[in-house]
Amino acid sequence: MMNGSSGAFAETTVQITVLDVNDNRPTFNRQSYSGSISEHAVIHTPVTGLQMEVSDADQGTNSEFRLRLLGDDDSVFDVEPKSVLGGAATVTIFVVDPPALDYETLEKPEKILRFLK
Repeated sequence: MMNGSSGAFAETTVQITVLDVNDNRPTFNRQSYSGSISEHAVIHTPVTGLQMEVSDADQGTNSEFRLRLLGDDDSVFDVEPKSVLGGAATVTIFVVDPPALDYETLEKPEKILRFLK
């Protein structure tokens, strides 16, 4: 109605989609992990005992993220997957430089690794 008089009007339906915002950080299934590997491991041998899962509660492309190991300055280990698509993945840390695992020449037999997500 216009100015109190009847007039023609139109009606339509509008669909509104609420889009996900990248507001969730990736999270791991535990706060910390402890695993082991033999000093005689061959290349691509996974570190055992970790059972690492990582996920992101965002949806679509906002649930995609990359993983990178920090604290491995000697590049003894690597991680798979490097890119997580679909919001969740099982993470494996494996050896890429087996000679660096020689127990007798290690400064410390423990390595603390962190993830950059």
